[in-house]
Formats: sequence, C-alpha cells, structure tokens
Amino acid sequence: MVVQKRLNKSPLYEQAYVALKEDIMSGRLQAGEKLTDQGLAELLGISRTPVREAVRQLVKEGLLVGAPNRSVTVFSPNARDIAEVYAIRSCLEGLAAGLAALRPDRSSFTEKMAQISEEAKQYAQNQDAGMVARKNTEFHDLLIAASGCDSLVSLLEPIRNRAFICRLSSMRNQASVHVSLQEHDEIIKCLVDGDSPRAEQLVRHHVTMAGRRLLMRLHARELNESDPIFRYYQKIADEDGGLKLENNQC
Repeated sequence: MVVQKRLNKSPLYEQAYVALKEDIMSGRLQAGEKLTDQGLAELLGISRTPVREAVRQLVKEGLLVGAPNRSVTVFSPNARDIAEVYAIRSCLEGLAAGLAALRPDRSSFTEKMAQISEEAKQYAQNQDAGMVARKNTEFHDLLIAASGCDSLVSLLEPIRNRAFICRLSSMRNQASVHVSLQEHDEIIKCLVDGDSPRAEQLVRHHVTMAGRRLLMRLHARELNESDPIFRYYQKIADEDGGLKLENNQC
C-alpha cells in the first residue's frame, strides 16, 4: 500500500479524503486492498478521527466498501458489479446525451469534448492506460454535466467513481481503447448536429458495449444467466448492439 503525503492547510478530513481518493483513482491503492483507520492515520501522519470522516465519504461514494469504523477494502468489481454499473450508466448517460444535444449552446461543450478526445488519442499512442482512463472520465463527466440536469449528475456520481475503477483495467487493452475513442468522435458529431435521438442511442450503445467487452474478457464465466441484472444487461446489449454475451466466450 502506498499513500502519498500531500497534506496542506485545508481541514484534515478534507486533506485525507483528497489524498486517499487520488491514490484509489490512480491505482496506488489497489482494488481489493484492505485498509484500516489506524494504518491510514499512521501513513498520513494525522489522527484517526479525520481519517474516519474521509473513509466514510469514500464509502458513500462507492470507492471503499465496508463499515467506516472498521476495516474497509478498495472497491474491486466482480462480474455483477460491472453489469450493474454499465447497465445504469447506459440508461442515465444516454439520457444525458439526449438532453445535451437539445441545448442551443452545444459548441460550449462539444469543442472541449473534441479536445479531450484528441488528448486521449495521444495518450493511447503512448500506451499510458492511466491517462487514457482519466481522459475517458473527463469526456463522460463533461457529457453528463452538459445535460444541465443537476439531479442526473448527482445520481451518477457514485456510479462514475466505480466506473473509473472498472475502466482502468479495460484501458490497458489497446483494441478496446481504439473502439472507444472512435465512438467518442461519433458521439461528438451527433451532439454538434443536435441529433438528440441518435446521440442518446450512440451513448447507450457505447457504454453497453464497453461493459460487454470488459465482461467477456474478464468475467464472462462468473455470470449467472438467471440473475436479473444479467438478464437486463443482456436485454440492453441486444437492443443497443445486437451482440450476445455468451458465457463460453472470454
């Protein structure tokens, strides 16, 4: 476990929260790693009280799992977690895209999205998986914010945190990266054109197929076809991509 000391003059619980979140999102704190208040307090050089507050917030955001006053672990997605995250993202981010495409000031965010997409392509060429994942997150965060729907943004906050950890592993696959970035360009075009139905459809497809690729590569055999979330996810995949997620394909 590596937790970098980056404490400044802001409240201690806020400093601990920022430091721990950065270490989780960067992968310095690895998925599934067990953490204790005492251990984190010693590493950060502060008391356990602000650490507990930081841990409580990170549990609320879905990045840590467990009881805040006991040991917790860094969120480590299994097959069902990934299916849940991507099914929810597909529906809600599709809605966000549909709303964003209806805005009259679309250039205020589409130009920035295009810039992020180009930066991601450069990082992909350099095989910098961490930065590609970050740029991917920036792209989707901007898309969601562009919806102008605060409730939607709030609903997606914990889902986006968990999705980042899921994406971090998928961004190490160059084929997946190429497909994802190509789809980003298609999404931007629909937004620029103000094609709301098509933008919503493309984003639903983009998110669903990203989850499908991840599940097939890492977790396909873990899925139980009788599980409602698997059945619902399969329904979305069939509707949006016409591709069947078979348990015998990895």
